[in-house]
Amino acid sequence: MDGNEVPDTATLIRRLKNHWYYGGITIRPGVARQQFEEFESQYNVRMPLDLREYFASVDGMEKDTCDSKIFSFLRLEAVRSLAEVLGEYVHHHENRRMLPEPDRWFVIVDYCISAEIFAIRLSAVAEGNPLLRFCDGYEIVAPSFSDFLETYLSNPLTLL
Repeated sequence: MDGNEVPDTATLIRRLKNHWYYGGITIRPGVARQQFEEFESQYNVRMPLDLREYFASVDGMEKDTCDSKIFSFLRLEAVRSLAEVLGEYVHHHENRRMLPEPDRWFVIVDYCISAEIFAIRLSAVAEGNPLLRFCDGYEIVAPSFSDFLETYLSNPLTLL
């Protein structure tokens, strides 16, 4: 690797599991393919392969659990769209910066009991799946879930 490449997803997930294990976080088993399909059908979206691989290997953290930096990765059953999670707030927040298509951004990581949340863009067609940080406004923090994991494992506070 030349320093700009993201390791493969399997390597990132192994590193993530080790990070959580040594941080005292229970490693949850992955979910079955049927659960991906139910989620995708419910929301009319298609998960990118890196996110599917993550959920197939480890289904987030236990409820009310976070790491030492106060990041909490949601289980698939808890993943919801920003529109569902935040309602009208995503349309008219204090910053007045409109978030396009809040029903296509899905919250997968919580920081400090929802002080900030991280969401991935999902849709029914093949397109980019960036992650954004949402607080008083929003900002794209990673072009993919794999890139997000790499940053989280390297220095999670740079995501804030």
